[in-house]
Amino acid sequence: MPPKRKLTGAQARLFAQICLHYISAAEEGCNDDPDHVPLFSRLSPQQRLNLVKQVMIGVLCEKEPLPPNTIQHTATYRALIEVLFSQLDVESDMQYEMDDVGQDFLNFDEERPIQRFSEKERKENEFNQKLFEYQAEKNLHKMKSKRTEIAEFDVKEEVPGIGDRYTSEMREETMKGVLGLFEGGPFQERAVRDLNNDEKYAFRWRRLCDAAFQEDTLDGDCHIPLCMVNFDWRCQKIDKWQHAINLLFDTYMLDYGNAKNRALINGAISCRSYADPDQLPRIQAIEKHVEILRNIYEASYDPMKMGLDQRCIFALCSTECFYGYGHQDWAKAFISKCNERGIDFTKDGNYQVRFEIYRDMIDEYAEGAQYPYGAYHESHAKNSHKHWRPSNFKSYDLLTQQCHGPGNNGTYCKGVYHEGICFETENLKACSRCKVVLYCSVECQRKDWPKHKEQCAKLAAIRKNKQEIAAMT
Repeated sequence: MPPKRKLTGAQARLFAQICLHYISAAEEGCNDDPDHVPLFSRLSPQQRLNLVKQVMIGVLCEKEPLPPNTIQHTATYRALIEVLFSQLDVESDMQYEMDDVGQDFLNFDEERPIQRFSEKERKENEFNQKLFEYQAEKNLHKMKSKRTEIAEFDVKEEVPGIGDRYTSEMREETMKGVLGLFEGGPFQERAVRDLNNDEKYAFRWRRLCDAAFQEDTLDGDCHIPLCMVNFDWRCQKIDKWQHAINLLFDTYMLDYGNAKNRALINGAISCRSYADPDQLPRIQAIEKHVEILRNIYEASYDPMKMGLDQRCIFALCSTECFYGYGHQDWAKAFISKCNERGIDFTKDGNYQVRFEIYRDMIDEYAEGAQYPYGAYHESHAKNSHKHWRPSNFKSYDLLTQQCHGPGNNGTYCKGVYHEGICFETENLKACSRCKVVLYCSVECQRKDWPKHKEQCAKLAAIRKNKQEIAAMT
């Protein structure tokens, strides 16, 4: 289950930057809990950082063993791949907004298609979502009931569909996308003008990925080397990046052991998942794993060492000096000891030596270790120390239901009035006719009736048909 080998060169540099980014992502709660890996995302930020540290050491340090052969470490490795996907998405979105940065590079790929739904499709999706939410709530109640037994989760065959249903058409589409990476390749037009600092930052993640691909060459393994891909860092098609990164860090690096492990690790859990009775055993199995992992970690958690995992990630992966409240003395001492060992802190690499320096310093600078590494001032640090504890963490409840009425938040856009959204979640009551749609008050229900009356009778007719709702998922 752990990665098959150590990462070196540009591939190690890319992985180190993902781990380094996770320091701030976990603190800020921004793209730090990828939906696609729920077994990882439902752990507390502190526990996730601890796992990231362990996987980072195992993958980057040549003298240390590979990450432990456990489902949580494999899930962590997979989650870091998803974090990279998020960063590529953000970078690509920002590229379209920065009109004066690297615009001449965007001509090397076609514009991204915008998916638009017709009014009929929009209403159908809205109708189905209401049924999913209704049935999901029923199934969740059934799962939590001690009187109800859920079938044991098992997967009989290796299906790359992961947690969700994976049709032959989807599998064929994925294979088509993978093969599309190499058609007409390898990419030849690499001559390009020098980039200024803004452009280097704007294309940072794509340039790191591209360099990692170029070091994946023929080495005796039976796989197509990624140095043969038909695009470079100027590519704006996110699906190409995702297919290539999956090959590099997953297909070529991971062995899930069996189909059950793969399904436990991969695949988002959504309302549709809860509404599908076939998905309930998987959801329950993941929740049991998470409960066990959290109990073990929280029993040994030391709040006075809250920032140590982040210090370790910084020590191995950073080439720039930064620190939060309470960590200044340690950071400066670490860089000084790197210089004494002949290590240029501003250059990546030397992960093993960096780790040894960090390990030797753990007990020397205990002061400040109780604060998150990125705390920007004293009050922030002390508030985080008080509230940023694993036992206080509650994973996002995607089944939190809210009023379906418009509330008082209507807006005008281009002269057209759009009804608002009521965010009330307390004291909700179901429509007396369909029993599906919830409202916080008679007023909200009355405002929504012109819209709801088109679906009310149909919702009432279908809501009791579990098989039909499951088929929609």
